Amino acid sequence: MGLTHALERKFVAEEKRKEIELARLARQREQKKIDDMMRETTASGEPTEAQMRFAIQSQVDLKNRKIEQISNTQLDKQNPMNLPMVLGGMFLKDTEVVLEYFRKIACEKSASRGGYVCDYSIKQKIKGGVSGGMMDSMMGEIGAGMADIETGRFIKTNEGWMLV
Repeated sequence: MGLTHALERKFVAEEKRKEIELARLARQREQKKIDDMMRETTASGEPTEAQMRFAIQSQVDLKNRKIEQISNTQLDKQNPMNLPMVLGGMFLKDTEVVLEYFRKIACEKSASRGGYVCDYSIKQKIKGGVSGGMMDSMMGEIGAGMADIETGRFIKTNEGWMLV
């Protein structure tokens, strides 16, 4: 019984090690794809659609981290001034901003501030939580839900393109 148990533990440990290694290799491949995409260059030097989408997705991810941080706020009995933050957190619990659609329209070099000023079509949605359901309902009442045309300035940094 002891030998069988030891072999089983060894087998499980080896499988876990393989799983961890495969996950590490997958992360490396994904990072390489991102790095390659961020190094791509257009003839004019402007960002590609994929680079613009990645820059906007980075901002969406930051919003979601902030929402999660706020939704995890605990009541501090020593500081009743944090009650509004706690209530806001309850409202935002399980809420997520999702980038549903993105399409580059056109870019031109920004003469005064650097980078490129780009027009793009974008659709974001708030999902989940109390706010997501309420937001869907309110936006539906005013006919929203279609992609919007927006303009933003994109600059190239050492890490890639950024929407500023």
